[in-house]
Parts: sequence; structure tokens; C-alpha cells
Amino acid sequence: MFKKILFLILSFAIFSFAFGDNSLTFTQTKVKEWDNGNHVQWEVVLVNTDPSKRSITDAFIIGNENFKPESIWSLETTQDNKYHLPSYINRYGLKFGSNLTFGFINTINSQVTFTVSDIKF
Repeated sequence: MFKKILFLILSFAIFSFAFGDNSLTFTQTKVKEWDNGNHVQWEVVLVNTDPSKRSITDAFIIGNENFKPESIWSLETTQDNKYHLPSYINRYGLKFGSNLTFGFINTINSQVTFTVSDIKF
């Protein structure tokens, strides 16, 4: 069972990497669920994989139609389903190979596809 879950997570990460900007990659892990799966806590690790190995100072993170967060932490909200990196990242940067972990409680029991826009180096 563990191998199947790991394969699914790895496949998702590769799929996300293959389509869109490849400067940031996401790995999602379901932490827990309750209320018959109507509330699911997710942990997301965002890694700087910029091909030019630059530090990232900001980026917009956008959730797809499956993203119905009841709460979210470690990202700053700009508008519905659109977030950007915390202000300390703006000051110090997310160095190549470094990661940022954020989390959310979703009201839909499925992984979210995130897209990235307006990356600043």
C-alpha cells in the first residue's frame, strides 16, 4: 500500500513538473481527514527547482477547481484561490534546493493541482 501511495505522489509531482514552469515543484501529503472526508488536512512542500539555480523571492500560487480551503497557513492571501509566498521569503529568498511547507484544510477530498505564475528572482 505504501508503495502505491508513494508512486501516486511521485507521479503527481512529475506531472506537475512536466507541465508549466519548472522552477517550483509541489509534493502533497494528506495529513488527516474527518467528517466523512468532508474536511481534509494537507501538507504541501514547495521546492525551488529553478534550472538556473536562482533564489526565488516571490511567486503566485493558484489552486484549481478542487481547491476549496477552509483555512490555509504559511502563504499570504491575495484573492480567492490565489496566494503568494510569505514576506520573509521576499526579504531573504528561497534558495535553490530549499523548500517551504504550507498547509490547508480542504472541503474536497482530493489532491489539488497548483499552478505558479509571476515568479520573481
